[in-house]
Amino acid sequence: MALTLAEPLAEQKPPRLRRIDIDIPVQLRSRAGSARGTVRNVCAGGLFVATPRLLPVGDWVVVSFTIPGATEPIEVLGEVRWSRPFQDLVDIPAGLGLRFVETAVRATVLALELQRLGEPST
Repeated sequence: MALTLAEPLAEQKPPRLRRIDIDIPVQLRSRAGSARGTVRNVCAGGLFVATPRLLPVGDWVVVSFTIPGATEPIEVLGEVRWSRPFQDLVDIPAGLGLRFVETAVRATVLALELQRLGEPST
């Protein structure tokens, strides 16, 4: 069956990357100042930080944290892709969706390590 110009193409979204739930306290630093938060989930492309401190879409944020078992803190650079404010009576945390700005290899290795920590032991 061929499409004609009058028939719209179905909008296709890229597949969502596999997210792993995790709970790691973090420190956020941006031009607007600093704040604390908690990484709630992570994938190879970025992470969600639950925090009451909202930042504008497009801002860059340094996220500092220590992976359990590590001795040195890790810092990653992220770009705010979306911001969700606190809403009373809604069971969804306020926070930031961050896209890794780091080199693809470093971000992927970090995301895989965080995912490994979030997976149940066998």
